[in-house]
Amino acid sequence: TNCSPQRPLSGGDDTPHVYIYASRPEQGSDQSAAIIRALRDAHHDRLRYTVQIGSKGRRDAPKLISALEQTPSVKVSGSGLHPAELHAQFADASVILLPYDVRRYKGRGSALMWGGFDHGIPLIAPAGTGFGDDIARHEIGLTYRHQREIPSLVGRILTERARFHAAI
Repeated sequence: TNCSPQRPLSGGDDTPHVYIYASRPEQGSDQSAAIIRALRDAHHDRLRYTVQIGSKGRRDAPKLISALEQTPSVKVSGSGLHPAELHAQFADASVILLPYDVRRYKGRGSALMWGGFDHGIPLIAPAGTGFGDDIARHEIGLTYRHQREIPSLVGRILTERARFHAAI
């Protein structure tokens, strides 16, 4: 992305911020509401969330976006942002979650991964994706085999933040 780190849009909120990039269905947009529910159940409203959901070519987008917007502590972002705007949305994130479909991303990368690293942010991604395997190999985040693991992985990153920052 070659974007220099941006100032966060949050205004200095100290609540840990989980940024979920799930713009398209193959990037996990269909799973985003379930992921948020699991995170909120596990972390008891101690976190805030930004979910990027794209609407291009999706008839169900308004319903999905509306449901997420009505969830406390959740901000929804659309797609098609200028890179500087996108970076500003996750610049203060404690962790970035990339819930991509393994079949579609086997051996593929993610530009958002590099943007997260520009800001020193650890990532959580599925094992078996090209970028997930890189994350695990270099210990710059965590990977999962099933989405039910995500809440505990977020907790680990929040607890072991210094270790991940040092690895990045």
